[in-house]
Amino acid sequence: MLLNTGEKAGRGIWKPPETKKLIEIRRELDDLFFYTKKRIVDEQWQKVAERLQVAGFHRTMLECKIKWKNLLQKFKETLQPGYNGAPFPFHDDMQWYSARLLREGKDESAESPAKESRGQSSPAAESSHASQITHHSASLHEPHVVNSPHTPHKLLVPHTPQGKSESSHSEVKLQNLHSSYMSRNLPYHEAAGSTDPLPVEPSAFHYPNQHPNSVSPSIHAHQYPPVSSPIPMSKRLKPARYDEFEPLLSSVSYDPLEVQRVNELLKGDERVKVAGIDINGVLREKIMVKTKFLSMLYDGFGFSGSIFGWSEREASSLGPEIGGYSYLVAKVDIGTFRRIPWEENLPFFLVRFFTKEGQPVSVCPRQILGKVVHEYHSMGFEPLCGVKYEWYNYKETPFTLREKNFKTDPLTSDLFNTALEGSHEKKVYFNELFQMLQNFDCPLESLCTEIGPGLYQGALQYGSALAMGDRAQLFKVAVKQISIRHGVMASFMAKPKENMPGCSARMHISLKDIRSAKNIFSRRNEVGMREPPRDGLEDMSQVMNWFVAGLLRGLPSILPILAPYVNSYKRLGENTWTPAVVSWGFENRNSAVRIVSSQADAESTRLEVRISGADMNPHLALGALLGCGMWGIKNKQAIPIPPSVGVIVNDSRAEKFPKSLLEATQKMLEHGSIAREVLGDGFVDHYGSTRLQEWKLWEQSITDWETKRYFEMA
Repeated sequence: MLLNTGEKAGRGIWKPPETKKLIEIRRELDDLFFYTKKRIVDEQWQKVAERLQVAGFHRTMLECKIKWKNLLQKFKETLQPGYNGAPFPFHDDMQWYSARLLREGKDESAESPAKESRGQSSPAAESSHASQITHHSASLHEPHVVNSPHTPHKLLVPHTPQGKSESSHSEVKLQNLHSSYMSRNLPYHEAAGSTDPLPVEPSAFHYPNQHPNSVSPSIHAHQYPPVSSPIPMSKRLKPARYDEFEPLLSSVSYDPLEVQRVNELLKGDERVKVAGIDINGVLREKIMVKTKFLSMLYDGFGFSGSIFGWSEREASSLGPEIGGYSYLVAKVDIGTFRRIPWEENLPFFLVRFFTKEGQPVSVCPRQILGKVVHEYHSMGFEPLCGVKYEWYNYKETPFTLREKNFKTDPLTSDLFNTALEGSHEKKVYFNELFQMLQNFDCPLESLCTEIGPGLYQGALQYGSALAMGDRAQLFKVAVKQISIRHGVMASFMAKPKENMPGCSARMHISLKDIRSAKNIFSRRNEVGMREPPRDGLEDMSQVMNWFVAGLLRGLPSILPILAPYVNSYKRLGENTWTPAVVSWGFENRNSAVRIVSSQADAESTRLEVRISGADMNPHLALGALLGCGMWGIKNKQAIPIPPSVGVIVNDSRAEKFPKSLLEATQKMLEHGSIAREVLGDGFVDHYGSTRLQEWKLWEQSITDWETKRYFEMA
């Protein structure tokens, strides 16, 4: 039983876990506090204490109330321009609180002793706030520089003009919000005093473990920047920041100004499309009216858990978090905003999935990748990735495809056509691919034909792993939609024809040091070599050696992610330009892992994983590959086999890859597998169940080959 409300606090110092839990519960119940009259607010604090007790922390209502008051006071202090006190360890956990100042023009007076009543400040507080107001007038004073423990980079804050210390209550709230926004290291508008945030520049990011005086990296951890976008620069949103959350992304946090910006961006729109990504990498979409969309930005909306397990067998492995197809909570990631150019510029956002209790869904692909990237950030590394897709184009429509029983006519008939030449219609198709993908924030670096009739290859622009996961997923959706506009069907199936090359998705990976912004895969950057290396292997840093070792040891275990379907294994094997064994080598395109290095440029040192197929789920694939690399780094693994040169045939030293989805899944599900080490038992058990279900459906099917061979023979 909880003690009565009059008991004095006396249970000792609050430990960080229970303080974080208090903040989390207080956030969940914020609406109750917001609309509760001051005289009965203790009832809400009683609920906080009860929920804290359920979580295993025994505190009274009064203890919770006093602790929150102290937290709030300290949090507000850190938001003041020029604050140079001790760092506040719960600063990021408290950021959500500033959002309530924008809600219906109300403030926090319900539980703050600094206010006499709701909407009425004490004279001392009002005077203190008024002295910080920046007046937006025609004559602005020069900005000065302010540093704080939570703003490791210098921020521009305008001087307050003399003789203008009075302002309205709304201006006070706006300035407090602006101070909060500034404290999160977002850039200031060039015109001092404006509260219109510009797009986040790399130097505006605070990375974990970064010294306040260190040089800002030249990379952006979570930016989604198209080279040229139809969205004006002044209207870009700050991207989601995974590093602000717990490792499992236990919440989605928005700046109030960002939410306000969303409303402005959607001013002329009536509908909004949102989408989540299921276990197979398929977009599950919803279109909703704008008013509905805006109303659920803070709390999310319901989404069926069936997207992670369509069959009874798959659903049974989901565990208690979403078992029985219970509804999930989908929360919009507003940093993924873009417009769909082939749907009349319809606004579009991606979501992440949480349980009804607010915990991240462990099988959500975007959560998987986000967790791995967060761990890299905690190590001081930024993973950068690129994906190069191959896909076939057919002169078909969804209707003709079925009328012809999937007997397709390729867009081109020449097997060795390696130039983008041909009819005017094809040129229009390719031009539109480039332009629409650019406008959809999936910019291409290159587009070309490959060896195979109608086979094409597109390389996505190199960037951060989080951005690449989203872009690689949306790229496939975009290509399919754009191709239909031109009477073409695009297929990313791994092996559509038995006598033709398959479709790969080659992934390039490197790591950059967050402090120095240098490529730490290059030994030249690691030890300061001045002379160019004799070859690419000599340029491999110790970190890259560990990363490659982790990959080579983990690849067989994560193969069901890189080759997720029955058909995927028809692409793998000897004499198909795809590896059959675990292997690596410098510029060896027959190996599973290819080392790429340039004597001229240390920053180009990277590796290419060549085993993954175009049918993979990019979020899961990148998460698994980066996870194996991290496992290798943390455990300082040694590369198990020597580098390969030339064609690799029957190398007895190399482990062979599984030859079927069943064999690969069984290896993944083994007790103590590296996949379990990297991705966790919960995910591996569920994902393995979905692959076994896929194999079961294959076993029960009757193929054309069987009919042709046995119809008369039997």
